[in-house]
Amino acid sequence: MNTKVHVHLSPLLALVVATISCAQSDSPTSGDTGPTMKVAIEFELLLNGEKVTCTDTFENVGSGSTSMQLADARLFIQNLSLIDADGNKEAVMLDSDSDYQGPSVALLDFENASELCAENGTKTTHTTLTGKVAEGSYEGLSFSVGVPEHLNHGDPTTADPPLDQAALQWNWNDGYRFMRFDLMPGGGTVFDVHIGSTQCDKGTDGVVTCNQPNRAKVILSSFDLQQDRVVLDLGVLLSGSDLDADLPGCIAGGTPDTCAPIFERLGINSSSGNANATKQQVFRAEPR
Repeated sequence: MNTKVHVHLSPLLALVVATISCAQSDSPTSGDTGPTMKVAIEFELLLNGEKVTCTDTFENVGSGSTSMQLADARLFIQNLSLIDADGNKEAVMLDSDSDYQGPSVALLDFENASELCAENGTKTTHTTLTGKVAEGSYEGLSFSVGVPEHLNHGDPTTADPPLDQAALQWNWNDGYRFMRFDLMPGGGTVFDVHIGSTQCDKGTDGVVTCNQPNRAKVILSSFDLQQDRVVLDLGVLLSGSDLDADLPGCIAGGTPDTCAPIFERLGINSSSGNANATKQQVFRAEPR
């Protein structure tokens, strides 16, 4: 039998309790003032419908229909949120108890340091993002490919995980490679897809600003947490590129012509670096 207990507070004590409550819930972080639930969001790298690994060779890749083998496949994810039926976004609070996730950014790592991936890779992979979100019913998912600007220009040798990856940073000024794919086509010369912010300058106040953010935005309006995964379709990303001819590939800020088809498929405006989630073609939701 449940027994209800009624507690009557004096006006002064009620004011004190209210003040403490407000002080403890002052953080703008979504979901930390009420019940939460755990979430796990799986990502998979596919090409022509097949899972991409470092040990496989793929045929008929890109506009030149070349063969290709993977040498690196990593990208940073920020602003991970779930979307409710009314279109409201609820931020996912990432678990930060591994080498791949921090409070505001996570690293997806599809390579395992085998074969061609051995040069820059790591033996462990990380393809599922975990965290917690405010309890509720959600129908969609959104995120950006990138590193938050306030973290983008640090030193990877002293940074906390997952930003301690020197292979994913260009230099202090330009910051991190948000997306790194190293691909070895049949012609034998590496085709790179390295995307990060460009046109970055350090002001007299020491703050770095980048004129072209180049952070792809993704909104999957229909995503079932219990049944779906996020597919990154490498075939779509490369469909406008000739891997044997468009060399050295897409190096953001350095190869505008060969970056154009890559940026288009990511929904990034090549001139401004701004992203439009409705134009990206590379990420989609699929049943697990």
